[in-house]
Amino acid sequence: MPDFQLSDDEKDVLIAVHQAGDADVYHLAAAVGAGPRQVQDLVRGLDGAGLVIVSERGDCIACTPAGEDHARRLQRQ
Repeated sequence: MPDFQLSDDEKDVLIAVHQAGDADVYHLAAAVGAGPRQVQDLVRGLDGAGLVIVSERGDCIACTPAGEDHARRLQRQ
């Protein structure tokens, strides 16, 4: 299993996406208590790491299988 080096904020967003199933930036911002722009930047990083996938229009964010696995590991910690 890859060892993803995520910030606490990235971990919070990944877990929020995992729990929601799929979400938009505003839903995630409310879930983690951050602004939409900050969440958007965090999602970009998670997307680049292959943990989430963002729809073409950017209105739907969901975990990849690797993201699901990593979110479950984070929740068990």
